Amino acid sequence: MPPDMRIQTALLKGVLGCAAAVLTVALGAGDARAQALLVERLPGGTRLVLVNQPLADATTLAWPEISVDGESAGRLTTGRLTLAAEVEAVFKQAEDEELAGLAPPVIVAVGGVSAVELYALLERVIGDRPPAPVVRPVTTALVEGGLDRRLGAQGSDAMLRLEILLPPLGDRRRSSIEVLWDLMPLLLADVVPGLQSRVEGPLGILEGRVDADNAEQTVGELRLELARFASDPSLQGDDVAEARRRLQVRRYALLEEHPEGAERVLENWLAGGEDAVRELVFGIQSVTLASVRDAAAGWLPLHPGRAQLILPPRGFNPRFAAGPQIERWDNDLNAAILERAGAPLTVVCLRPVLVPDLDGEVTAVVLARLARELRSAQNRPGFVRVRTTPPLIEIAGPADGFGELMEQLTNAYLAVVADSAPVVGTGDEAHRRALDLMAGLLGVTETEDVSPASLLQPGNLALGVVAADAEAAAETLNKFWLMDLADAGTANVQSMPAVPRTRMAAPGDTSVLVVALEMSFGGNESVSLVLGELLASRSRGLWSGSRVDILYPYIPGRSLLLLELASRGTVHEVERSMAIEWPKLTAPTNEAELASVKARVASSASAEMSGVAGHARRCAAVAAGASRWHQPAEFELEILTVGSEIVNGLLKSFSELATLETTGA
Repeated sequence: MPPDMRIQTALLKGVLGCAAAVLTVALGAGDARAQALLVERLPGGTRLVLVNQPLADATTLAWPEISVDGESAGRLTTGRLTLAAEVEAVFKQAEDEELAGLAPPVIVAVGGVSAVELYALLERVIGDRPPAPVVRPVTTALVEGGLDRRLGAQGSDAMLRLEILLPPLGDRRRSSIEVLWDLMPLLLADVVPGLQSRVEGPLGILEGRVDADNAEQTVGELRLELARFASDPSLQGDDVAEARRRLQVRRYALLEEHPEGAERVLENWLAGGEDAVRELVFGIQSVTLASVRDAAAGWLPLHPGRAQLILPPRGFNPRFAAGPQIERWDNDLNAAILERAGAPLTVVCLRPVLVPDLDGEVTAVVLARLARELRSAQNRPGFVRVRTTPPLIEIAGPADGFGELMEQLTNAYLAVVADSAPVVGTGDEAHRRALDLMAGLLGVTETEDVSPASLLQPGNLALGVVAADAEAAAETLNKFWLMDLADAGTANVQSMPAVPRTRMAAPGDTSVLVVALEMSFGGNESVSLVLGELLASRSRGLWSGSRVDILYPYIPGRSLLLLELASRGTVHEVERSMAIEWPKLTAPTNEAELASVKARVASSASAEMSGVAGHARRCAAVAAGASRWHQPAEFELEILTVGSEIVNGLLKSFSELATLETTGA
């Protein structure tokens, strides 16, 4: 401690009789012009916190001001000559009876005033009045770990804002973390170029521009880098020393501002007491590379912060983004390619357009052969799945592996498509025969069993693709699938019977009746799904002990549902049972019944279209002509707004069972 500081401390002890006075020097022990901190107690108990700056000519006093309306910050900025008069005017005895006899709990002074002069002045003005209770500020806890997405202006860049709770003001790690925060733009330049960092109250804030398509991935990378800063080799001692000097100058400059310096000291005292004030004035001097690493290791992994993404309309909601681009090649192969740069996977969905079996089971057997070839390959895809409603096959790979994925699919396809052996469906014979009769009645099947060669012709295939680059994906498809496969397999074409049959005998004691419910409108998908779910929910309570299925076959140019009833007995008995309950099945609905149906359909449709695979399935449906492109949220809204008048109109058109096309076995 410099000699003049020792003299001042001794003078305070002798004149004021305050053995607990604390005097500390900042910015180097040998600097005679350094700022000093005095923490003293007035006779009545009020705390006096003085940050003395020898080169300052003005002084600002700040204190929690007590009033009948609550507590607010009072402040007074004055020069040397007017100090006594203005302090006396401000701290005179309160006239309000409720406040009479109370003094502020703490008075903060920052500036050039002498400690002896200020203490004597406040002792005379305030006397032994007891201090009012201290009201600590109430801070709202930061809910960390979340991610908020907000809509930005059209054409704007995507912005990332990450708020992280910093150590409390009195915590010895606070200065080390603030030094680290100053280094964030340098240390995180590879993750977010142009990142900006600042400290606002209890929060450390990081802001920067990011790629809208990879914004959420960038948030994850940023949090990961913050959690492992303690072992980051790019954090060097020279950088820490330079950042410490910058922060030291920043704090010293803040304390020279009037009244901001005193208000900041008061804020720290109310938040953390004397420790918080000392941390503000002197804590920066003890920051080293080791202290920064220790603070980062002990604090940042436990505080992932709250992230906020401000995205342009295209990035905020994919419904604003462009839909898939449709490609059609000379071999009549159709593909819908959706570009999503931020997708974690690339997915290809292959779907036959016209299928000979209305339930998709036989077609799924053919696709299962394709899946077997894919799974048995040496470089097999990471994900292969076959679905039956509608029949399709999905394969997925890494985001940058579309070319490899298409090569694997092409090799498996060439191995399967050359097979012209018929595929025979398995399962309930009556079920299969009744559906085959309906397929013949609708004109969508052949008289012979289907084969891979006839089903997998390029002209009968639709591809749905989700890839990072649509143009590159189209070039890859052109490379692998622009081929003449006439020699690989030949479609089998047979003549249809002149008069289609509607009834056929089948072994077993169960009969199946299939009813075609053809809708007069142009195939509104949302209405079809709502109507199908309504019929399915009603039928469960009408035919106990029987199996009822609603099928949604895709037949170009037609929009229909199939109701299949399987029950013990002859076909005639099943027909009679259906006729008895048919008026209940097709009775008009009301908004209450329809609301629950629409909610179930909307949830199911949203789940079906969700994610990368869901988007690929939707693209395949678009390429096949079975659907139009819309995002899950848009389709969900379309389902929820289906009106009862439309559904009741269709139910009325189905009310006469005798007028509908039926097949049985």
